[in-house]
Amino acid sequence: MHCLIPWWRPQSYYNEPGRGTFAWDGGGVMLTQAIHTLDVLRALCGGARISAAHAATSHLHRMEAEDMVCALASFGPEAAPSTIMATTACYPGMPETMTLIFERMTIRIEGLQAQVFHHDGRIVTVGGEGASGNAADPMAFDHAGHQELISAFLDALEGKAPLAVDLSDLIKTRELIDAMTESHNSR
Repeated sequence: MHCLIPWWRPQSYYNEPGRGTFAWDGGGVMLTQAIHTLDVLRALCGGARISAAHAATSHLHRMEAEDMVCALASFGPEAAPSTIMATTACYPGMPETMTLIFERMTIRIEGLQAQVFHHDGRIVTVGGEGASGNAADPMAFDHAGHQELISAFLDALEGKAPLAVDLSDLIKTRELIDAMTESHNSR
């Protein structure tokens, strides 16, 4: 399995006060950009363990936090070996991809589209085109997903429906990020 988040942010993005800092943003690419993809990866693959990681600030950005992270991970009860890479130094920015390997199929998720490659030869495509935040303009994506999350949160506050994701899920993703960025934070 692998997860690749090859996004681009120009230096002007990080020139905004607080961006790419620990005090304001809380971190770099993992916490401010890749976190949503990591939430999906964890939801699809189960528990994660990081066995090695390297986080750095590339020569392309002047910022406090990391803009590149590579990690070796294992997911799920089978401890399937995996790789995770995230960056905001990949010009011009490309869609995030996840490749998930199962006993009878491989699933490739790229941006907002998933392809299921069955071992019997069938290929099923779900979803479609659309920007997901990989472009140089971080606001050049449809906000409908965020709007749905906010609506679901408000419904939960009013007792209309339970939250689909609870705090323990959010903490697990944050712990995954911390394990991957530890090498950058300890220098």
